[in-house]
Amino acid sequence: MDWLIVGQIIIGIVFVVFGLNHLLRSSGMISYIGSKLNVSKNIATALNLIIALIWGLGGLGTVFGVAMAPLVLAAGVVAVTYTMHQWWNESDPAAKQGELTKFLVNHALVGALIMGYAALAIS
Repeated sequence: MDWLIVGQIIIGIVFVVFGLNHLLRSSGMISYIGSKLNVSKNIATALNLIIALIWGLGGLGTVFGVAMAPLVLAAGVVAVTYTMHQWWNESDPAAKQGELTKFLVNHALVGALIMGYAALAIS
């Protein structure tokens, strides 16, 4: 069994679920984006749709072995991480810890996506 393919499928499915979550729970996501970025509802709605498309299509691309898909996802995760999970700006210790955890987990995802790209690029 090729474990790289298993990992590629798992991480791709995770991002498809992330994309679907942005579509199926759009009102909550739009509110969250609007409050984190301090933008209007229209801009938050557009950003939510963009994120849903990147996660969904990037996840599908990763599942089906499109070599650039994990890099697109990695770039999206970096952008989301540094705009949405700014733990250094939190004053409440619990909120700071929550954002730091999300920040670090997202960096682990970026590492996994880069490894996925490398595996797809050399195969």
